[in-house]
Amino acid sequence: GITDIDRDGVKDYAIGADHADPNGIKDAGSVFLYSGLTGSLLARWDGEHEYAYYGRAICGTGGFVANNQLGILIGTEWADPNNEEDAGIVDLKCYDPFLYAEGDRLDSGLLAARISASEGGMIEFRIDFPDKYAGCEYRVLMSKNGPSVTHFRGLNIPMAMDYWARNSWAGQYASLGFYQNFQGVLDAEGKGYPVFAIGPNRLENWRTYRVIALALAPGTSTPIVSSGPVVIEARP
Repeated sequence: GITDIDRDGVKDYAIGADHADPNGIKDAGSVFLYSGLTGSLLARWDGEHEYAYYGRAICGTGGFVANNQLGILIGTEWADPNNEEDAGIVDLKCYDPFLYAEGDRLDSGLLAARISASEGGMIEFRIDFPDKYAGCEYRVLMSKNGPSVTHFRGLNIPMAMDYWARNSWAGQYASLGFYQNFQGVLDAEGKGYPVFAIGPNRLENWRTYRVIALALAPGTSTPIVSSGPVVIEARP
């Protein structure tokens, strides 16, 4: 595994086929990214010319920008950028989770927003879907289960549809907390600002909760895009 690109809690795998002939281009090379959780193909990237051997060197990154995106570095010393023969390139491929919260890295590398179970607290989220989803209704779901992918209403979402998730889809959130803007309409930039707050001694110590956001097709209850998950970790 390289790193958890899609933030579902399981490391994903990138496989380099540097002698592949994509589109008949000899030895251009290809890189295939697979989900560590489901085994499904997440992405593919190809070299651009003969004998580029794209994908000969691959590694994962840590969180490298303000929103803690993870990425993959793909290098080849035989690429010809700007027609400079064998100058070489390093490509950075990233995954945008669309849902953010201030948090820390757990030992597994997963981003987690920590909250005190004994004292309670507040977590401010930021939804940032692409602009084309501006004006769409959104819903924020919570789950108590671990990493999972569920085919829900025609869309694969990185969450188990447990009791909490099913109720939050219906707008019925657990009474233990306060949920502001967990349902609403994305603004002109595809953004929304949910807030979760909870009082003392309402969460289980060391329990992790997963949170995702879904945007719905206009005028329907059909989800058309999902965020990656943010994990809430309840500390003593």
